[in-house]
Amino acid sequence: MNSVTHKVVPPVRAACLIAMAAILAAAPAWGQEAAEVLHAFAGETYPLSMYAPDNLLQASDGNFYGLSTYGGTDRAAGKYEPGTVFRMTLDGTVTVIHTFTGGVDGYHPTFLIQATDGNLYGIAQGARSVGTYFSFVFRMTLSGDLTIVHGFPDGMGVGWLLQASDGNFYGTSDVTVFRMTPDGTVSWVTSAFARGSLMQGQDGNFYGVDFSGVYKLTLGGAYTQLHSFPFVNDSFFAHRLVQAADGNLYGATTNAGDNPNFGEIFRVTPSGAWTVLHKFTGGVDGDV
Repeated sequence: MNSVTHKVVPPVRAACLIAMAAILAAAPAWGQEAAEVLHAFAGETYPLSMYAPDNLLQASDGNFYGLSTYGGTDRAAGKYEPGTVFRMTLDGTVTVIHTFTGGVDGYHPTFLIQATDGNLYGIAQGARSVGTYFSFVFRMTLSGDLTIVHGFPDGMGVGWLLQASDGNFYGTSDVTVFRMTPDGTVSWVTSAFARGSLMQGQDGNFYGVDFSGVYKLTLGGAYTQLHSFPFVNDSFFAHRLVQAADGNLYGATTNAGDNPNFGEIFRVTPSGAWTVLHKFTGGVDGDV
């Protein structure tokens, strides 16, 4: 296990973070509350989307933590900007707790969660080891100290991470779903081609969605395809699933429905019964 200690508190450089607290809070119905800008990031001369903060969560200390895939202290030198992890207080005060260097601690963080041990865990790219680049899972204290927990083979992308009820971490790669123990030991959960987003349901099983459809996966690795996306009617891309109080799973698809570029919202039961709830028109209801 490699360890990197790298704490930096530079000025924050990214795009606009708008009303994230409203998204996280149990707010009233949409349209009844005005949005409030808590903190505005400076994208400067680059496209704002390249610096957009993401993956905001409220940690056990009451503060919000998030990441910026791009940005960092190398901007002034005209170097490749590897990304940051930041803390935001409830009043919108932002502090960068870690700036990636593009070296042994990699670059471009893309996912962030808080685990039961109180630390942040995330995914980043390109940690350098004897000229080899790979995706990796990192552990970070709330003060910004980073440790690489597990590095994946060269060329293997990792795109999702969660901590399940058994205390282990699970995520998706370019290949399939993996299990990682807190000490960084990784094994494959299933041989099925399962990727995309992942969540653990009320029944203890995992539910995931990728470009091919919605699937269920037990902790033991039993894979079931709940719904397959037809080439035209349903999706080229589906966003993450959420499970509602009724026990059903809900999600949204892009490039779907009668107007292929606008998307739709769907419901699927844990047994696989599929219902399209809304097809976006691209008009007053927008699109996905």
